[in-house]
Amino acid sequence: MPKCSYCGKSYDIPRGLTLVMNDGKINYLCSSKCQSNMKMKRRKVKWISKRKETKKEIVEDIKAEAETEKQEAEQMKATEKEAAKEAAASGGEEKKE
Repeated sequence: MPKCSYCGKSYDIPRGLTLVMNDGKINYLCSSKCQSNMKMKRRKVKWISKRKETKKEIVEDIKAEAETEKQEAEQMKATEKEAAKEAAASGGEEKKE
């Protein structure tokens, strides 16, 4: 299934239009709407913009990232403490010998 070169939508083979340019570049267009807008060189059209995330989704993503960062920081602290304990234990054994 080709993807439209203008809006990025996938479509079935018997539909749409395939343009082969002189330089060998192939442009797939899913509809006459995409074809006419491409000819007019429009790029900032609402219906071609990618799906916008809602505020709620953005907040959830930020919270999830913050939680993973906290968990990673806690794991790092735990490994540093263990390394310090091992270093202290190995240092104490060397002094006894």
